[in-house]
Amino acid sequence: VEAGFDAKRLLRIGEKLNTPAATCLRVNTLRADVKRISHELEEHCIATSGFKPTIVSHPVLPECLILAPRFNATFSEAAEDIVNHVSRERVVLVGRLCGEAVLQGADVFAPGVAAVPFDLQEGETVAVFADTTDCVQRGGVTAGRNPKASDIVVTPENSVLVGRGVARMERGGIFGRKPVGVAVEMTERQWDAPSLSAWNEDVCMLQTLPAAVVAHVVDPQPGERVLDMCAAPGGKSTHMAQLMGDQGVVVACDRTQNKVDKIGHLARRLGLQSVQPMQADATCCVERGVVEACSFDRVLLDPPCSALGLRPSLRVGGVSAWSKAQSRQTTAQNLRSLPSYQRRMLFEANAALKPGGRLVLSTCTLNPLENEATVAWAQQRLGLEVQTQEGVRVGGPGMSVHGLSQEDASRLQRFLPGEDNWANDNVDSFTGFF
Repeated sequence: VEAGFDAKRLLRIGEKLNTPAATCLRVNTLRADVKRISHELEEHCIATSGFKPTIVSHPVLPECLILAPRFNATFSEAAEDIVNHVSRERVVLVGRLCGEAVLQGADVFAPGVAAVPFDLQEGETVAVFADTTDCVQRGGVTAGRNPKASDIVVTPENSVLVGRGVARMERGGIFGRKPVGVAVEMTERQWDAPSLSAWNEDVCMLQTLPAAVVAHVVDPQPGERVLDMCAAPGGKSTHMAQLMGDQGVVVACDRTQNKVDKIGHLARRLGLQSVQPMQADATCCVERGVVEACSFDRVLLDPPCSALGLRPSLRVGGVSAWSKAQSRQTTAQNLRSLPSYQRRMLFEANAALKPGGRLVLSTCTLNPLENEATVAWAQQRLGLEVQTQEGVRVGGPGMSVHGLSQEDASRLQRFLPGEDNWANDNVDSFTGFF
């Protein structure tokens, strides 16, 4: 990653990745009017979060409503005291992914809790920290004023404070056989953002802004056959169906039946008939005859990647790109090995494409080996050409690295946190995306 960015820029990106991006809500315009949804959304936020958010319609993606999170200056001032005197706090330690969800407006649900005080009772005020190491096993005990050797002591090296809340379950309920429900109702967070995970879900869905750009780059037309090769949970597949007016076919593949079922559930929820979920392995689907060769007008490949652009990311520190408490899930070996796996899928994607068709590659990582280097490989090994993306220039240009020419790099789109280039300067909406 460092080969593609200078140190100052990498530091700035890392700091931005610690914070939530603006929420992007995609409206199914086949079912609902964007202005009406915007009005209802404002009322919902005021009723549930107590503040009126900034809501804007994106100038290039009119079906997308953008909500900027609000920095909680009052809690930020108190946070330093909480961290410096953590031994006097009743601490709930949650998993990293749960902590990231809290930063985006969620409460703490029981399955996301890693450790709590041994005598935690319902109704107590607690400080919620997120484990940034991915190492703490569920069921632990957080240290108090007189910790035991086996207690978990939260420090800036292994955790980060994400807010305060009120316990809605005691320890036994949180770590029971089948834990369900809200374990901690959040009352204060570093960032104020409305929780919209199930709001108006028959006409709306949450999707990052860069991910919403992808369907426009694919540019599917009514009546065409479109293939989405790694489609779960179905956000891009349903978006393409929406842009086609639900006329044509979107074959949405994934490797496991569980993921395929999720695609079908989302399509039915949004009332889209053209999405056809199918179980298929993207590394060999054409070779084995599961997907017919040369049969699709457009193909989208969003392969499994290192996900270094996901935001907010509590794996990222402010001193360098990665904190000392580095996630076990990200290693240099993984970053080097992923491209060969992804290129097997790209080979199959090309085989499924009709002559003269359009193939789109997207990832949610900053790693040039998975992005620009893979594009250069596709040019050399598959004979593909990089096309100019007319009408949907939202991100910045790609980088001329790993054999990719400056001209071709300029035709790509890279989304870097903190480097939005659209008209509203008050909305920071970019995750790391390619």
